[in-house]
Amino acid sequence: NDKALEDGNRLHAQIEDYITSKGKRVAEEPMFMAWYEEMKDFDFIAAESFVYHSSGYGGTIDAIGIDPEDGALVAFDWKTKKPGDPLTTTPSWPKDMAQLSAYIGALNDMDSAWLPERGIVCYVTRDGERSYQRNIDYELGLELFESSRAMNNLVEKTK
Repeated sequence: NDKALEDGNRLHAQIEDYITSKGKRVAEEPMFMAWYEEMKDFDFIAAESFVYHSSGYGGTIDAIGIDPEDGALVAFDWKTKKPGDPLTTTPSWPKDMAQLSAYIGALNDMDSAWLPERGIVCYVTRDGERSYQRNIDYELGLELFESSRAMNNLVEKTK
């Protein structure tokens, strides 16, 4: 729906502004503040970075950052959800994990200087009441992505 897309785009723009300003510009808006409370400890080094894989897919990683607890490089994806949606068991989890895994795979394929050790999807409710971060299983996510691409290719052959 248009409102969901508008909310997601606004949150992405606010986060990008925060990251590119090195934390100097903070949006005083509930959705951003929910994201900030969940993600404030990470040291972000890039926002909205385009990636491309030689097998023909591409996309935009929402952010790359460093986990202050262990120094690991992390790839991030932001997702907005309806206020009543579950965040810890969201039905979109397999798709979200596959997407971020594919983006990390593309970074590896590009021989990027940024090679994330893991990925995190951060879910934020559109009313700004809740947020939740979830670590992806990269290998499983990549397997899901590759399987969905293979299935899509088979479906295309039936047309």
